[in-house]
Amino acid sequence: MESGKMAMDAAFRGTCRIIFGREIGGIEGYGEYLGGYTLPCHLGKSCISGKEVVTTLGYPKGAKLVSQDEIGKLGFKAVDTASIRDIDSLLEAIGENVVYCGNRRFGKNLNVERSDNIVNCQNVWDSQSVFHSRFCAHTSLSRECDHCFGLFAHPFARFSMRCVWGMDVTRCFEGYCCNNSSDCLFSYNMGGCSDTLFSFNLRNARNVIGNVELPKERYVELKKKILGEIAEELEREKRFPSLIEIVREYGGVGDGVPEYIESLKEREGKTKRIGESFAVASKIVLGRELGGMLKYEDWLLGGSVRVKVVRGADGKEAHRVDSVVPGLKDVPQERFVGGEEALRLGKEKKAEIGDGVGLAGILEEAGRIGYFTHEFRFGASMGLVDNPISYSSVDIYKVFDTTNSKHSGCTFTAIESEYVFGGRYRMLHSRMCINCFESTSLSCCFEVDSSFSTANSFFCHNCENLDGGIFCFNAKGKRYAVGNTEVGRGEYLRIRKILLDYVVGELEGKGELGLSILKIGEREKREIRGK
Repeated sequence: MESGKMAMDAAFRGTCRIIFGREIGGIEGYGEYLGGYTLPCHLGKSCISGKEVVTTLGYPKGAKLVSQDEIGKLGFKAVDTASIRDIDSLLEAIGENVVYCGNRRFGKNLNVERSDNIVNCQNVWDSQSVFHSRFCAHTSLSRECDHCFGLFAHPFARFSMRCVWGMDVTRCFEGYCCNNSSDCLFSYNMGGCSDTLFSFNLRNARNVIGNVELPKERYVELKKKILGEIAEELEREKRFPSLIEIVREYGGVGDGVPEYIESLKEREGKTKRIGESFAVASKIVLGRELGGMLKYEDWLLGGSVRVKVVRGADGKEAHRVDSVVPGLKDVPQERFVGGEEALRLGKEKKAEIGDGVGLAGILEEAGRIGYFTHEFRFGASMGLVDNPISYSSVDIYKVFDTTNSKHSGCTFTAIESEYVFGGRYRMLHSRMCINCFESTSLSCCFEVDSSFSTANSFFCHNCENLDGGIFCFNAKGKRYAVGNTEVGRGEYLRIRKILLDYVVGELEGKGELGLSILKIGEREKREIRGK
């Protein structure tokens, strides 16, 4: 444990030397500041030992929790499937095995502390949903990262801190929605850029401060001076205002309320192809084609971030996400525009950088020129409806962020996935999934939560290498299992029919389903069934 602390502290100090040219102290004093952009984790107590359990998703009050390292002590009760004749007897049969799990790790991990849903990582602390990374702390929804601190939804980052919703960056600090960029500090919406400071909405820019390109020698001189002042304040105060806070304060921007408007794209009726994709997914996953995806839209979006259309500062429509997205939620409406307008303003708005300018003057200029957007398009995409962040994706409907994905809708984030509908947080390397949550490598699943490498499963939680599971909790390497008990293919198919007849009947009749994998642990059956 002590050696792990020393290694993480050394990694933080080394990253600071790379970014600021000097250390700013150890990591211990920066927990609150670095954690400002992470998902709000949920803390509970183990029903076995009373130890602290960290979960990414919130589970019902009163539901039993366990730390993953204690699963072997649970002693699951074998399920007698002979008694299962309908949905009520099925829920009763699996009841004692319903235990939610936190502190989850999948694959091979080393030195992971106070974290949940970590896959194949080394030295990860105070983080959630991190995949194939090393030396990361206070980080959420990130993958393939190395020496990163305080990141949110940021794959392929190296030696970076306090960065939000970007991809493939190196040596960045306080960067928002930066893509394929390096050495971007206090910068928003950079694409293919390097060496930018207090800049907004640029493409392929170099040696830029306040959207003004400078001779390299002048840029290096000013950067050293400004970062020296920032590092001093960080070491003294253990925080520094975010770029959004700077624009609010120095730009005199108030708290304008967004004006929500009907999406013009919706009125154009661009939903036919995504409706066809939903029909394909429902036929494969549920065994029956559910027609008319719009009938189920509110249910599918129930656990997700909703993409809304607002009137931007220029009077035109712009996509905006609601208040749960760290780092982007506080963007001032008076400086909020659509993606194309943001890029236009990036070319137009320039700081005035005089001789002898220092940090104070640069902050004033950043407040004057700063504009924000939630719309970012990179790569070749088509057939997008209300999909503000897209990297090479096709036929997407009301998904906040997609990367190399297609035929998906009404979810939060789909990464290298297809035919994914509903659910919350990140779905990675998955296909044919409906209402699944925070999982990796799922196939043909319905209501599966926090699982890895799982197929043909329904209402399962924290499972790994499961094929054919129904109401399985904390199961690994099982096939044709009901409530963690392997029952054989024939019995599995019989019980699956009972379950899916109920599910499809509820959906076709009501357009929604009260039963959810996130609510199975509620004590009263009335609550379990959502009645």
